[in-house]
Amino acid sequence: RRMREWQRRCRQLDLSCPFFWRTTAPGIPDCNSFAEPVNDVARMQRHVESKPKYNWAQMAHQNDIALSILRNMSKAEDGNEGGGRLHYEIIDGYEIDIQRPDHRSCTERNKACKANDCLHQKYPDVANAHNAVFLHYLRSHRSADEIARIIDYEYDFSRVTNVRRDGLVVAFDPRNKV
Repeated sequence: RRMREWQRRCRQLDLSCPFFWRTTAPGIPDCNSFAEPVNDVARMQRHVESKPKYNWAQMAHQNDIALSILRNMSKAEDGNEGGGRLHYEIIDGYEIDIQRPDHRSCTERNKACKANDCLHQKYPDVANAHNAVFLHYLRSHRSADEIARIIDYEYDFSRVTNVRRDGLVVAFDPRNKV
């Protein structure tokens, strides 16, 4: 409901305010056994499910739950109270990440990593792929005029931390100007 209200307020200001959701991939058990990408999502899902650890095998299901909630929010009309339908884009981090078990393993190139950490990416390539998709969607939703207007907004808090100069944590609102 708050996301729809946020988008409704943005529309009042003639802004698109797109909402983005990135799905999450599990860690990869025995990641050090992979030296290259595995371009087979189903195979990697079976690999994760065959070696249960930290509920990683549930990640696809948990993503499905989140996506179902977003789909329902995009269909629902809450009248004036809820702000209307939610408009969103999905960045499929699950599909991108699960196919790169090699980027979770320790190699000669990356001696500082922990050999038993098969959750975190060791190289920036996967995050760069997420960012490329995100920027593509963002540019497709924002006109040059809208970007110029957003650049001129001044906030009474750091847009990086959402903390005002007096230390109060605030929610993002495009109307917050100095």
